[in-house]
Amino acid sequence: MQGVQRRADEHDRERAVQQLGLLDTLPEGRFDRITEAASRLLGMPVSTISLISGERHWNKSRHGDAPEELPRDVSLCDHVVAADAPLLVPDVRADPRFAELPHPGLRTYAGQPLHSLSGQPVGALCVHSDVAVDLTPHDLEVLATLAEWAQAELRATEAASSLDQVLAEEEQLRAVLDSAPAGVLLVGGDERVVWASGPAQLVFGDAVGQPLSALLPDADVRELAGGRRAGDAGAAGLRVIRPGERADGTRFP
Repeated sequence: MQGVQRRADEHDRERAVQQLGLLDTLPEGRFDRITEAASRLLGMPVSTISLISGERHWNKSRHGDAPEELPRDVSLCDHVVAADAPLLVPDVRADPRFAELPHPGLRTYAGQPLHSLSGQPVGALCVHSDVAVDLTPHDLEVLATLAEWAQAELRATEAASSLDQVLAEEEQLRAVLDSAPAGVLLVGGDERVVWASGPAQLVFGDAVGQPLSALLPDADVRELAGGRRAGDAGAAGLRVIRPGERADGTRFP
């Protein structure tokens, strides 16, 4: 089998695969339903949803007699990923690209690329058979539609993983701000407080949702030397942070 030239952006593509957080995870019904539907609707005994990572072809879902993993250099799905295009091989044995393929039971193959949120081809939805099957244009349209379904599931997982990371980083940031001696108010675009650190709550009480102008006489004040208006000893100072604001108080678009 002829080797596949790796993509010029392979590093970015690999990072997209890792960001999915799906490699080496357990089977899931939401993916298995897709591969089962692909096999039944196209009359093909085997269907898989694969991820191509490093030197691996790993199947997140497999219907029929398919291995969980195989080397990337013998994977037809790697050709789909490399070209970022559908691949139809009516007769693998007669195709010189796959003449040395170490899978004598593979005869007809069809695969569709699957993309991450960033648009990188991370894997493929494929069907294959050990006998020659004449797939029609309608069959390929069905496979493309099922690939969109599989891709939506991949992207939903990626989005949830990214959100979890953002929330974790936000929680770490709030913990740091809570430990600062100066009170901190995070203000939204409508100039209402969306979060207040512990020291700020000692000074202002329940400030979340309140207009900044109701808490401070001058909404443009960035620093207060002694807490609530006249210098309450409960806080060493106050920092107001607005969206689009740098640490030095200057703004950016």
